[in-house]
Amino acid sequence: RIESIGTYPLTMAAVDLSVRDDFSTVTYNIYSKESGSFHSHTDYYFPKGALKDHPNRELYEGWAKAGYLILCDGDIIDYQQIVNDILARAKYLQIMGVGYDPYKSAEFVNLLTYSVGGASEYIKPVKQTYGTFTSPIESFELALYRSKLTFSPNPITPYCFSNAVLDEDRNMNKKPVKKTHNAKIDSTITNLMTFYLFNNMEV
Repeated sequence: RIESIGTYPLTMAAVDLSVRDDFSTVTYNIYSKESGSFHSHTDYYFPKGALKDHPNRELYEGWAKAGYLILCDGDIIDYQQIVNDILARAKYLQIMGVGYDPYKSAEFVNLLTYSVGGASEYIKPVKQTYGTFTSPIESFELALYRSKLTFSPNPITPYCFSNAVLDEDRNMNKKPVKKTHNAKIDSTITNLMTFYLFNNMEV
C-alpha cells in the first residue's frame, strides 16, 4: 500500500490519463471485508483552459459547478494535482495498488514514484488488451448481479458507461469500446482496471 494505515478500507485505484481535451479519471474501488462488497468512487479532471472552444463546454461547466468535475488550471491536465489527490486519499484508504495504462503514463508514474518512497511496487501496469479485460468484466458483472457494487453519485459515471459497448475478439475475450469515436468511456475503463488489480492481488 502507499502508506501504512492499519485497518482502513482495502482499496485499488486506477487511472486513465489524458493531456488536453479529454477527461483524466481516477477510480477508487473500496472493498468491505465485512459485507464482501465494493464501492466505487471516481474523480474526474479536465483542464480549464480547454473548455473555451470545447463542444461540451456547457455540460462540463455544469458538472464542475456542481462539484462532479475537477478543473485543472491551465490548458493541460496537471498530473501533479492528480498525484496529490491520490496521496490525500491514501491517508484514509488502504491503497494496495494503482493501475495505469503503460502506453501513456510515464510522467504520472515518475511523479507518483518520486512523491512516495517505495511506491513503485504498488504501481501496476494494466495493458489495455482484450485478454486483460475479460476477467475483470466477469467480476464486475458478478458484483452487480449480486448487488455487491455501489457507486458514488456522479452523473459523469453513468454517462461514461452509457457510451461503452462490449466488443469481443475471435478468442471470445471482451473489452469495452466507444460507441462512437468521440464518446467518453474513461471511468468504464478505470472501474474494470480496479477489478483487474483485485483479481491479480498477491496475498
